[in-house]
Amino acid sequence: MTVPAWDLDAPAGQDRLVTGFRPGLILLLAVGLAGLGLGSLAGSVLAPSAAPRLPVTATLNIRDMYVDASLPGPSPTPSEGASPSVGNQVGNEDGNAVVVFRLQVDNPADQPVKMTALLLDGVTRASQRLSLDVQVPGQGWTAVDVSVYPDCALGRKPAEVRAELRMTGPDGSDLDSVRVAPMRSLSRFGGLCSQLNLEWPNGWQTPLRASAARPLGPDLEVTIDDLPGSRLAGALVGDRLLPTVFLGDQLLSSSAQLQPGGETRLRLAGPAPCVRASDGTPVPSNLRVLAQGDRGIQQRLVIVGPVLTRWLRLNCR
Repeated sequence: MTVPAWDLDAPAGQDRLVTGFRPGLILLLAVGLAGLGLGSLAGSVLAPSAAPRLPVTATLNIRDMYVDASLPGPSPTPSEGASPSVGNQVGNEDGNAVVVFRLQVDNPADQPVKMTALLLDGVTRASQRLSLDVQVPGQGWTAVDVSVYPDCALGRKPAEVRAELRMTGPDGSDLDSVRVAPMRSLSRFGGLCSQLNLEWPNGWQTPLRASAARPLGPDLEVTIDDLPGSRLAGALVGDRLLPTVFLGDQLLSSSAQLQPGGETRLRLAGPAPCVRASDGTPVPSNLRVLAQGDRGIQQRLVIVGPVLTRWLRLNCR
């Protein structure tokens, strides 16, 4: 313990503490610091803290996919939500597959945001930037349909799909990019092309093409030139072939006239099947047939085009 030193020669009434030890000054300093601390504490209690900004979330799902020979793809339709959807298309002349993505953005904050661009990796060999101009209201959501032409050529290395969304705030300032969560099948090894291979028959990357198509009364005649390595499979009734032909999930009544080394004429019996397209899905422009090839009987896609689309009955009961 330290004993304070007293100045015994100092006059009476004078502070006898050695210079440097001033209780009054220390007391005033302690009271001031205590007041400052209490004031800061009271201020932090009384002043409301800024509410944290809730994060914007985005998901990416496959709305539709089909094979078509025409470019560009179909015009997307508005979707139900806080605001109308818009479409964006990116063409790829190397393939016939068309995939319609549904991008949904949820904004839990009070202030609106605007989507300006969607960045995609894993759809084609190079990254894609799709421009957008869609506002997402505060405490609301918006869905956007985006049509793309994926590159799923034979021999391409599988790649999972990654997506990122660019946005701006109400004042036009750039916000932090939002990582989009793709559906689970797009994030797996193989990504989009594996999903197409799972949904479509083998050989969809090299479909058969109709050289001509024309209506014959209630029927539709489709001419195919390139059947060198396969022939239509079906039931033979005398010299008449009844091939197995599908339109979507519908089995069509049909017959075929085969000429060795020549063209194949496929006749689809009318009346045309009914196809519902009121939900915005594209009207089919291709068929699936069973064909006999080197690997046995397999499904093959036949690209017919708009003549088939016009032949179909739409939104009938």
